[in-house]
Amino acid sequence: MAVFYEVVCRFDDEAHVAPFVAWLEGRHVGDVVSAGAKRGEILLPLGEPREVRVLYTYPSDEAFSAYEAGPASSLRAESLAFLRALGAEGKVTFTRSRGALLVP
Repeated sequence: MAVFYEVVCRFDDEAHVAPFVAWLEGRHVGDVVSAGAKRGEILLPLGEPREVRVLYTYPSDEAFSAYEAGPASSLRAESLAFLRALGAEGKVTFTRSRGALLVP
């Protein structure tokens, strides 16, 4: 069964959102897809200008587990390094969730 993995990013400062989204579009989402995700989407909720959601789908729980056991830690470290360079270190909260994707 396919699974989803969602990362919700809540920024203290709206000014950090646009550069972060550009980095996601230009690099990070593609890196996660190359590392095993089937697809990655960036979601910007209406009425929430300081929130960015990234939704990844994986073909199976095994594929997600392989991502977690392998490249996930280095990709997260790259994310934190980007936020540090942006001046947003400690100014963003991440919430992660995963579950079954019933309609791929």
